[in-house]
Amino acid sequence: MIEIGHILRFVPPILAGGQVNNKIRYMLVVDKHNSDNTLELVNISSIKDVSILTYKSNFPIFVRHPLPRPSFAKLGSYYILENFAELEKHKLSDKLNHTDVSNIIKARTSISNKEQITISKTDFMTCN
Repeated sequence: MIEIGHILRFVPPILAGGQVNNKIRYMLVVDKHNSDNTLELVNISSIKDVSILTYKSNFPIFVRHPLPRPSFAKLGSYYILENFAELEKHKLSDKLNHTDVSNIIKARTSISNKEQITISKTDFMTCN
C-alpha cells in the first residue's frame, strides 16, 4: 500500500510547464486522497549545484536515504496520479525520513500558484 512519505520511481509523461519527459524521476507522495483514489506527488531532483537551493520553491532533503544522491523537492508544482495496484512495483522499499516529509509538506503551504499536473493511469502505463 502506498502511503505519504513513499517515493515512486517512474517516467512521468509530462513535467511542469508542459515539458515532455522520457527520463525516470523520483516522486514523493505528499498526500493521499481516498475520496477520488489519487495521490499527490512532488518531483525530487538531485542537487548538482547548491545555488539551486536559493529558490524558495526548492526544498533540501536532509536525510538522503532511500534516495541515491543528495536531493531537493521541487515545490512549485505537484502531480496528481491515479492510485492503482501497478504503482507498487515503482515504490522504493523505504519511505523518506519522517522529519523531511513533514518539513516538505509544511513548506508547500508557503508556495502560492503551484502548477498542477494530472497523470492518468493510461498515460502512466504508456510511459512505464
